[in-house]
Amino acid sequence: MCLVHDLGTGKVTGLGVLMGHENLKPLLEKELAGLKPLGLAEINPGRMGGSDHASFDQAGVPGFWFQQDGAEYRLTHHSQSDTLDKAQEADLVQGAEMMASIAMHVANMPSLLPRKPAQAPTQTR
Repeated sequence: MCLVHDLGTGKVTGLGVLMGHENLKPLLEKELAGLKPLGLAEINPGRMGGSDHASFDQAGVPGFWFQQDGAEYRLTHHSQSDTLDKAQEADLVQGAEMMASIAMHVANMPSLLPRKPAQAPTQTR
C-alpha cells in the first residue's frame, strides 16, 4: 500500500483511491467506516495519479491519497504560497492520526489488498 500525503497541511477529509484501483472503494468503505470520527468523510475512486507514487503504481501496489480541507495543489502546495505559517497544529495532528489509523486498519485486514497487474517501466530518451 502506498499512502500519499502531498496536498499540504490541511485537515484530512477523505481518501482518494489512485487510478486503476477503483475496485477497492467498497472494501475500504467497509474497513475504514470506524474512522469517520477522525474526519474521514468520503472515499473517492480514481481521481489522481502522479510522480510521487509512480514506481509503486507501475508495480501494481494499491495507492491512496489524502483529500484535504481547502487544499488546492496548484495554488498553495509546492509554490511560493506554501509557507509554514499556514499550518495548523490540530490539522497536522489529525493528518498523522489518520495516516497511522489507515495504515493500521489495512495492515490488520484478513487478506492483502489486491494489486493490479504490473506495468513495464516506460523508457525516456
